[in-house]
Amino acid sequence: MVDVSSCPQSSIIYDEVRGEYICTETGEVLEERLVDVGPEWRSFEVISDTGRVRGSEPVTSKVHDYGLSTTIDEHSYEGRKLNELNKFSRVLSREKKLVKALQL
Repeated sequence: MVDVSSCPQSSIIYDEVRGEYICTETGEVLEERLVDVGPEWRSFEVISDTGRVRGSEPVTSKVHDYGLSTTIDEHSYEGRKLNELNKFSRVLSREKKLVKALQL
């Protein structure tokens, strides 16, 4: 919860990169979320780190589920069908319009 007693509500901003609420008048960090939103890497090489690929997309507040979703490979017929079935199964019914709007 953001402590507004030390800073007027109009002076509080949210830093999306750091996940912090900051008072613009004093520079004080009012609240921080210690979540590592860096890339998750995985490697299929036994010895070296070459060939590393992203494990998932970066976390962002610009998507309804913060980008924490499953991506299914669409190269095969089964993958395309699963992706189509999975598209709305992870979304609450009240959020389906929001998902469609954000995909435009």
